[in-house]
Amino acid sequence: MADSTYQSFSENENALLNKVSSLESEISSLNSKIASFEEKFNQLSEFFSAISSDLSDASPFSCDSSSRSSLRQIYSNTSHL
Repeated sequence: MADSTYQSFSENENALLNKVSSLESEISSLNSKIASFEEKFNQLSEFFSAISSDLSDASPFSCDSSSRSSLRQIYSNTSHL
């Protein structure tokens, strides 16, 4: 009786340890995905902030060459998102 109780306890302990390990792995994966999302979100925020700044500085019918160059640079830095 004691042997079967100990074996059952040991099996349950191993199952729980495996589950904890699996959950830790999932948490690590989610943390990586969150960090990647935050990085992309920050890049998009910079992109829209720069566009907003350039648009508020420019007249509605013109865009000087430095603004176009700045927008091109921002676009090339964020186009992979």
